[in-house]
Amino acid sequence: MKNSRYPTRQTAEAGVQEDCLYVAEWKGKIIGSIILRHKPETAYLPVKWTMDLDYEKVRVIYTFAVHPDYSGQGIGRQLLEFAIGIGRQTKMKALRLDADNLPAIRLYEKCGFQYIETVDLGLGEYNLPWFTLYEKIL
Repeated sequence: MKNSRYPTRQTAEAGVQEDCLYVAEWKGKIIGSIILRHKPETAYLPVKWTMDLDYEKVRVIYTFAVHPDYSGQGIGRQLLEFAIGIGRQTKMKALRLDADNLPAIRLYEKCGFQYIETVDLGLGEYNLPWFTLYEKIL
């Protein structure tokens, strides 16, 4: 197994190139990030979501992260509220995401996301074998 971290720099660079990476800044420093794109992970495709939607009507949240120095200060909630706002503004029907840690899962549930299923996203090389899928209908 590689000693690697996820998300990778390449993930963020792809978000910049696709114009779908958003950041939270404080005093000129990036303290959080979120990617909102229409492209799902392959493991999302066979899942029975709340609604059967074309991914042009869904935003998938990737690379949702808050710098550890700013954890617990509401930055994550603000980023999710931003994503919900963008989704509604662009007439999306749902937001979807996957999670692998309890603090994030608690936040998603507080923001109205519903558990759908647990899947393997193929990130075992990063020691991340299982992810829970969540959806918020807009």
